[in-house]
Amino acid sequence: YIFLRERLNALDDGWNELDQMWHQKKNMLTEAMQYQMFVRDSNQAEILLNHQEAYLAREREQQPRSLDDVEMLIKKHEDFVTTMSANEDKIQGVCSFAQRLCQENHYLGDRILSRASIINDRYAANRQFVDNFLILIVQHFVLMK
Repeated sequence: YIFLRERLNALDDGWNELDQMWHQKKNMLTEAMQYQMFVRDSNQAEILLNHQEAYLAREREQQPRSLDDVEMLIKKHEDFVTTMSANEDKIQGVCSFAQRLCQENHYLGDRILSRASIINDRYAANRQFVDNFLILIVQHFVLMK
């Protein structure tokens, strides 16, 4: 009976070690999957920001010469602002996901937070430019009227 008890205790210890290793591996794989999801979402957000920045660069170069040009520019700008506002959830989603991962002490938390901060800063700069450009367009409209 003593031999059987020792074997059962050794089996129980081995099972507990295996269970711990499984939980560690599961946590590691979960964090790796979460990081890949963050990378996917942040890549999509960066593509969106690249498109916004390219459009804003083209918009910055436009010089309205008539009242019709100003009205057309205002219409295009309003359409862009609508699209930008619709995509704001994607940007905020990336940033909130990054915050959640950092709060959960993700092993790449610093890298995730840094990338999310860059994305948020780029979006804020685009939003600021959009607001300032609208004021400029309205001033052109008032001057040409």
